[in-house]
Order: sequence, then structure tokens, then C-alpha cells
Amino acid sequence: MKAHIALAIAISTITAPFTQADPASPEPAAPKLSVMRGKEQSIALKADASGRLQPAANGDAGAARVTARLKVTSATPVVVKGNPTRPYLTIENGFEKPIHFRVLARDNGSTKFVEVPDISNTVEPGGNYIVKCFESGSRIEEITLTDFSFAK
Repeated sequence: MKAHIALAIAISTITAPFTQADPASPEPAAPKLSVMRGKEQSIALKADASGRLQPAANGDAGAARVTARLKVTSATPVVVKGNPTRPYLTIENGFEKPIHFRVLARDNGSTKFVEVPDISNTVEPGGNYIVKCFESGSRIEEITLTDFSFAK
């Protein structure tokens, strides 16, 4: 756990703060994996003929699970009044190849999703990788991963 917090602090110092962008949305037919703050969700995917990853039933040949966690830590590199909350996104890739995806975020109280800038949106196989640590006090309520494919 200490290693995850230390890594989250290290990543937070090199990532840009979350900024609002034009509203974004996934392609209508694209698979989505949405996770709420403090929760974990996963989806079974498998490659179609074009190499894009599509939803699959558990046990399908070639299918693997992708798991997203939107955890919150109180670790912060600077002193913050009150209880600091730093949401951070971790991804676990069950495939034997790196995967690529788009990341959209929704703030608390909003209905609009925006593309998350400056994010590591390619994840190596296995492991539980921190791909984004948001600023302390961030209002991020939900993250959606979409447009999955194998990384080139």
C-alpha cells in the first residue's frame, strides 16, 4: 500500500492538473467501462477482426478482463487544510499485449464527460498500473474508458 501511495505522489507531481475540455463521448457502439469514485469495475473483452476490443462473454476464447479502479488517497505532496482527497485511476490489463483506450471523466454534479488530458492511456499486460493521479480536492466522480484496442 505504501508503494502505491508513493507512486501516486510521484506521478501526481509530473502530471498536469485535470482541466475542462470540450464535452466528449464514446462512439455509440464502442464498449465502455465506467467506474465511480471509490469503486472498481471490470469488463471482458476480445479482439475482433480489425483488432479493436469488443465485449465478450466470460470464457470466450481469446477474451480477457480489464479492470478499472477509481480509488482515493489522502497522500499529498503539499499541506492541505482539511481532509485531502486525491482520486487516482488504476488499470489492470488481463491481455498478453498492451492495450490502448480513451479516458473520459465526469465531475460531481455534472452530466457531461470530458476527455482527460495528459494521461497514460496505454497499459502493459498484467499488473495494476496507476495511469492518473488527480489533484487534491478534485471533483472527479466517474471515469469511463472506451475505444479499446491493442497498442501498436
